[in-house]
Amino acid sequence: MKARKVFFILLIVAIFFLPKGLLIPTNAEGVSFEDSIISTTSCPFRIHATYIPANFSHVFRIFVNDTLVANYILPGMNKGSICTPEGILLYAYFLEGGRGRTSMIFLDHNLNIKWWRPFSAYPLKYTKDGMILVSSAPFGSGGESCAYLMNISTGETTFRFCPDVLGAHISDVRIIGDKAYVTVGWPDRGWSSLKTKVILYIVEGKKVKRKTITSINGEGLGIRVRVDADDSHVAVAYYLKNEKGKEKNGVCIYTAGHLIKIACKSFNERPYDVKLDGNIVYIKTWNSVKAYKIIGP
Repeated sequence: MKARKVFFILLIVAIFFLPKGLLIPTNAEGVSFEDSIISTTSCPFRIHATYIPANFSHVFRIFVNDTLVANYILPGMNKGSICTPEGILLYAYFLEGGRGRTSMIFLDHNLNIKWWRPFSAYPLKYTKDGMILVSSAPFGSGGESCAYLMNISTGETTFRFCPDVLGAHISDVRIIGDKAYVTVGWPDRGWSSLKTKVILYIVEGKKVKRKTITSINGEGLGIRVRVDADDSHVAVAYYLKNEKGKEKNGVCIYTAGHLIKIACKSFNERPYDVKLDGNIVYIKTWNSVKAYKIIGP
């Protein structure tokens, strides 16, 4: 009876934790990682931003042809602007270790101010769903980290998620349909040793799924974790570096429903982005693009 019990425990472990498939190298030619929403929205104005060191601000000058028609000053050492079908978003921000502090102003195409607001986070990316902003607590502290989605036309926050681990670094947020995929690096101090873990969260309404992807011993001085998903798979490409200079780079594929591991692949190059296209996963590194065919569920 005892042997049978051990057998069933091992069988359950094999079903839920061991890889179920393979990643086979394939042709990576022709893939694009560009976000089409950025490239398809033309801007009727020319926007020129100048940094003013004396007051840590940016001056945004808006031109029609060569005529200056408006200018705005926003505090922040970093800056950006986005043209949308509804108008223009101007923003400047301070990183402040990871917390972030952003000033934003939105103008319609007649250059009327539609809204202005500060935000206690920094811009991560602009998507068809809106602006994604994140605020990460000092790494390893007792502070809360959060991810937000903001409607650019109204300035209202439509999504907020704060992982259930404190002192985490939020690396990536991807909104696909009614699901949000959030990746974090988190220092787990445990009882005897420190490990930096990569955790994937899937948020759907009030339902949250959590999966630990990988880890590295020691302090996570370098963390970059990108995610993509479709109806069949979830792909997580990770880069970790600890205080001793050791690196861990790779990609893992899971089933979209229950996050069952299909396969993982490690490599030496640091991943910069990841993309799923059917049964192919593409990983953009600093030097090349890798592609693997997913063989499995």
